[in-house]
Amino acid sequence: MIQSYLYTGNRHCEVNPSLETARKAIREASGMVWMDLDKPTPEELKVLSEVFNFHPLTIEDCVNVRHHPKIEDYDDYLFLILHAPDLKSGTDQIRTNELDIFLGKHFVVTHHVENVASVAMMRERCERNPDTMMSRGTDFFLHALVDQLMENYEPIVEDLAEEISWGEEEVFYNPDEKFLKAIVDLKKNIFYIHRIMAPQRDTILHLSKGNSPLISERARIYFRDTHALLYRIIDLLNVYRERLNGLAETYLILDNN
Repeated sequence: MIQSYLYTGNRHCEVNPSLETARKAIREASGMVWMDLDKPTPEELKVLSEVFNFHPLTIEDCVNVRHHPKIEDYDDYLFLILHAPDLKSGTDQIRTNELDIFLGKHFVVTHHVENVASVAMMRERCERNPDTMMSRGTDFFLHALVDQLMENYEPIVEDLAEEISWGEEEVFYNPDEKFLKAIVDLKKNIFYIHRIMAPQRDTILHLSKGNSPLISERARIYFRDTHALLYRIIDLLNVYRERLNGLAETYLILDNN
């Protein structure tokens, strides 16, 4: 499915304009286009090459999912791969869904094969108040999308903290094999999120440093704030990992005794 928005100013946002209308707006710089490819069919995926003329390697990355977060500069546009938390997965087994983003001067294209909560939230905000979301340009729109994506990690990280606190109390009362499995699962989840967050932090840092003319100085300040959020999350994950190591040692001591 392709869902698109064409903002032309004065609170006017056309939902699902024709591809030719979107192409003309981009070519003539007469508006901003956001096009979201949600579980696209092979025919719909041709939009990436036929309308936007994106590099074949980036399109290949979209087709073959499960890449690490990264950013690539193709002069006329930036290509980003980010990982959004799967908010339905819970803390038993945390999962993420890949989100591919193309950023140009007058367009943002997103592609994903699984539901991404931050994209759904952006759709609602665009339909409710397009002037606020799209009038400041594609770089601010990208920031709003990325910032929402990163903020969605915070409740997951908070849940992990509660699970660890539970373990630190439970270890003295019921340290059985199920308890040990729960600790191992927590360590796996923390390792997984940390492995995703580290390159994601570097990607946001690239956007905040002025390495691309597509990101204005005004927008870079906001990306720095998002980078600081990622930095805090990674610091917390490091603390959680140390607490789990101590918890595992306590379990082994009690079990041996």
